[in-house]
Amino acid sequence: MRAKAIGTYISFGATILSIIIIIITNVLSICGIENNSIINMINDLFIGVLGGAILSFVLTLSEYLDVRKRTLENYAGAFYSLIVKYYQIRYVYIDDETKLFSKFDRKRKDCELERILNVEHEDYSFKTYLEKCKTFVFDSDDVDDNFVIEMLENKYNDLDRKIKTALKSYIDLEEHSLRELSNEYGNIYFISDVFRKNKIRTKLYNEFNKPVIDMYYQIKVSNSHFKDYLSGEVNNLPAIVQILEETNSKIFCIEERENMTIIWESFADDLYDKYKLLEAKINRQEYKKPERVPVMGISKHIDKNNQISME
Repeated sequence: MRAKAIGTYISFGATILSIIIIIITNVLSICGIENNSIINMINDLFIGVLGGAILSFVLTLSEYLDVRKRTLENYAGAFYSLIVKYYQIRYVYIDDETKLFSKFDRKRKDCELERILNVEHEDYSFKTYLEKCKTFVFDSDDVDDNFVIEMLENKYNDLDRKIKTALKSYIDLEEHSLRELSNEYGNIYFISDVFRKNKIRTKLYNEFNKPVIDMYYQIKVSNSHFKDYLSGEVNNLPAIVQILEETNSKIFCIEERENMTIIWESFADDLYDKYKLLEAKINRQEYKKPERVPVMGISKHIDKNNQISME
């Protein structure tokens, strides 16, 4: 693209130079300057040059516009492949119940039930959770402690599985190299940027490359902890849940409504909006803002005691 732009500049410059010389020689000829034969020869020469320069300019400009379109399409394609990776990130809704179960230790299976029920996150304990579920009456002699522990353990295992799936999706994003996007960006060269100090190219970088690169390296920091947990080097699930919640807040947006909590893929949606805008400009089409679809909806239920629960 750069070579085509330079070729266009040269042919355009040759055209302008030929026009200027032809004008000068014609003025000199009209003014009756001596050596008209030399002036006429120069005039005839540059009339021929002008014809070739105009033809060259038209051809090089046409080639530049074609290469620019293909280069921008390749760049948009590389950008879209990253957007797909962000859409593939799995979301885990983290609330007090999630944080509570992250503290459940599977090694406590042989411990007393009362010791487990007293484990709490802030004011929310396992006893509160089971009472909310209205599954057991804890002062009853019929309750099988081991069965209760097994039920809690199954809930913990389900949470652990979901969290590991989410962590792997973040790691998969990191494994998708930014090299393709950087290479395609490096191929972009606008004619107008020569006189505008790369203004268009810089704007393209700030709106497309920079948000993706900044988020990529933020996620990479979180992934160092996620990899340790998945490899078994670290077994501190509450800490991983906290890091995951912080990382999710950069990618997803939580909207609280009266009877529902809506989860939006805000970062990926913003990138997709930019992609569709760039695509419309490349193809000279009208831009239509894409419709956003939530990744998750969690209904709220209010019981007779005006306590809100999630499903």
